[in-house]
Amino acid sequence: MLKLKETLEAADEAFISRLGELYRAFTTAGDEENRRKLGQLVEKLETAEFTIALCGHFSAGKSSLINSIVGSEILPSSPIPTSANVVKIKPGPPAARIYLKHGRPVEFDFSANLEQLKSYCADGDTVDSIEITHPFKFLDSDNVSIMDTPGIDSTDDAHKVATESALHLADLILYVTDYNHVQSELNFNFTKTLKDRGLKGRSPSG
Repeated sequence: MLKLKETLEAADEAFISRLGELYRAFTTAGDEENRRKLGQLVEKLETAEFTIALCGHFSAGKSSLINSIVGSEILPSSPIPTSANVVKIKPGPPAARIYLKHGRPVEFDFSANLEQLKSYCADGDTVDSIEITHPFKFLDSDNVSIMDTPGIDSTDDAHKVATESALHLADLILYVTDYNHVQSELNFNFTKTLKDRGLKGRSPSG
């Protein structure tokens, strides 16, 4: 048992060393995008957070499903495109942290101003991403986060880019689509992209 523990610790050290090499390589190459993603993955490893991402068509029910899971209407949901940026929700006291494309993050207690939060969620021009903490428990764990993403069929290409740039943090991806568009070319191409990246998929039966 002790030998197994030592082997695992050695593997962890080698893995961390390799991550450090990659980080330095990205920095030297000026590859800010991959350096940022690597930093996010390292943080994810440190916190051991399990992330469930919902993606798919706009207005297919992603935000409504998340609202149902957390037990509160904290995300905008309507027959028109709603979430215009990536929104992550995790257990904790009611709070919102808005990461802007330019400027310092904005923090506030959204329970006192829910409409302001919904307005930020629908703002894809000035907002980069949003992190929300809300008192809920999912899968009997306090370390599970849920990620809402913009519709990949939006007329705004930035919405699809935002979705694709966040999926490296997902441990589980739920693809949500309207029943009228299940066999659409867009669905096929997007799910094929996920498969090409080595992600294993499973379709619901029935």
